[in-house]
Amino acid sequence: ELERDGNSIFAVSESKDEAIRTAMIAATQPTISLGINLDDDDELHHAFDILKKGGHVIRPIGALPWSPSSADLVDKFGVCWYLFVSQHRPD
Repeated sequence: ELERDGNSIFAVSESKDEAIRTAMIAATQPTISLGINLDDDDELHHAFDILKKGGHVIRPIGALPWSPSSADLVDKFGVCWYLFVSQHRPD
């Protein structure tokens, strides 16, 4: 379960099959990523530091044409994450 400001915003269930978990953790190109739009660089760095423990980084924190700060990583459970800060937020 993922919480933000004390509220549950996302939950997943994981497989108990060790072969699936091993394959997911070893992924260098995920088939699906859970994208989280974060408010600022501090929030992104905080999430990144938590999720990278026991997992691995696919693309370290850096800028993309559509985001001043983003990263791709796989957490210790084999879940692929795309973390980003929007460049523009309309009113």
